[in-house]
Amino acid sequence: MRKLLLPLGLAAPCLSPLVARAQPAATPLFPVPRLTLEQAQDLAAARSFELNACVDDTRSATRTTTTSLAIPLERGRKRAARVNAAERLRDLARARLAEAKATVRAGVVASYFATVIAQERVRLAGESAALAAAQQAYDAATTGFEAGKFGFLDVIDAQRSLLQARARHLNTLSSAWQAAMAIDRLLGR
Repeated sequence: MRKLLLPLGLAAPCLSPLVARAQPAATPLFPVPRLTLEQAQDLAAARSFELNACVDDTRSATRTTTTSLAIPLERGRKRAARVNAAERLRDLARARLAEAKATVRAGVVASYFATVIAQERVRLAGESAALAAAQQAYDAATTGFEAGKFGFLDVIDAQRSLLQARARHLNTLSSAWQAAMAIDRLLGR
């Protein structure tokens, strides 16, 4: 009990300059640090105990300063268990954050390469003359059918080839846009 009350008795001279001036001749057994109220409150906040100071009267002759220090006492190693549980929760949160970062990073990398592949396909489709050749074949088949050189099945076959070439071109454009949107979605844009 003496161990607990001794710091409480020493707290008053640390906080109140009036008490310290009232006993100038007393020599403490060990040096008492001089603390301002703000420093004492910072110390209390850091150590998870509560320090209160109250001035009862503002006149210098009858002024009374009351200081109280509340120290939470724990029994049965509860604090250690709480600290251990908090550390495990912190580790779990860090692991979940690392997992989320890895998932986003993998998604962005996969979407990036999908975008690169789709852009390359669009570039190759633009360079290849497949769509233009299909259009020319359809126009020639239509003109030949009107002139009586080709049959109706030749025109339908040329039209099917043209529509397939257009569909491939639109699919490559669509995949390029979808890959770019996937990157934007993963990055939160």
